[in-house]
Amino acid sequence: MPLLAEFIFTITVAVSGLHFIGLMTAAQIVSQKYTHIISSAIAAQESLIGLLLPPLVSVIAPNHNPSEWATVFYYIVAVLVLTNISFVVLTKIKPAKWTREDRGSIDTADSEMAVKQVE
Repeated sequence: MPLLAEFIFTITVAVSGLHFIGLMTAAQIVSQKYTHIISSAIAAQESLIGLLLPPLVSVIAPNHNPSEWATVFYYIVAVLVLTNISFVVLTKIKPAKWTREDRGSIDTADSEMAVKQVE
């Protein structure tokens, strides 16, 4: 049973690598000029998970035997599969409304014309 868990875990991690590429590409498309903020939020979430995972593993696998690690791998696989499916179902790959320019602001062409008129 632990060998099956390791195999499924390995496949899931490989697929999640592809998912991460899609996630970062989608973040760039959705957030447009605010990509740095969204990328920072994603990095903060990943760091938090990285800090919380070792204590969680020590609770699930206190003796570190193969059957306990199989349980850890199955939990991680379940989380990765659920988050990957929810990403595919819920994500709309188009610029978010909050990234659009304000219609009332002066754009670059208008400001250049105003400068020329002043000169």
